Amino acid sequence: MDATNPSQTILHADPEHQGLRNSIIVILIFGVIIGFFVIRALILWLGAGSLISEFAFFLSCMGSILLALGLTFGFEALLKRRWHSGIDVVIDADQVELTFEKRPSSQPQPNNQAVIWANRINQTCYYFPLNDYSRSGREKRLSDKWFCFVCELHQDDNRINVFAYLSPAQANIWTADDSLMEPFHKINQKTLYADKSRFRFGPPTRPEIPNEILTGKDGRFWLAERRRWQRGVELTAVDFETFMQTVKNKTKEQE
Repeated sequence: MDATNPSQTILHADPEHQGLRNSIIVILIFGVIIGFFVIRALILWLGAGSLISEFAFFLSCMGSILLALGLTFGFEALLKRRWHSGIDVVIDADQVELTFEKRPSSQPQPNNQAVIWANRINQTCYYFPLNDYSRSGREKRLSDKWFCFVCELHQDDNRINVFAYLSPAQANIWTADDSLMEPFHKINQKTLYADKSRFRFGPPTRPEIPNEILTGKDGRFWLAERRRWQRGVELTAVDFETFMQTVKNKTKEQE
């Protein structure tokens, strides 16, 4: 979150963007390679003639992995603070806007999406546990006990779809909040991922949502979920709380 301008709050979306993930992989690989040779040289130099030198290869492998993991963790924390995705959720007194920095001509340029606080806002808020389906990427690194919370704001032709991964304690704050204009509704991902055999050979993929689900009682939530797959943006748990508190306060002003 960036609040350098007192009149607006900037929430940096997609904190683990593709560029950062690629850089972390490169740092990890170089950390292992460089760490191996440095640690091996130190062991052979300092432990020359001793028993420890006979285990130089094994110790170098183990040490380089630990060193690379430490470097990766440190660089990841630093890069997340300095290197943003270029996608921001900008909140001020008049509106909330999803903005995209200018991209190269070879890439499609998404349109900014703005929702005016003073006008009617349609909300779709829902959540689901992460243990309900086959996961990949960042989701696979999170605990099965965590949840994905989603809030989509819709006004005219503009949609802002944000989501965050929350721990059980963080999730309970929102599921227990009965003062929200649009309470969070739980959807069941198991209905889409019942056939696990389709994920046995290869990475998990997003399935097609059957028409009977889209036209069912939870249809609007599943339509929002499909849009989340296509153009939803992730916020940190802290920024998601900031976003939701703002939405909560602004919608109360409309009552």
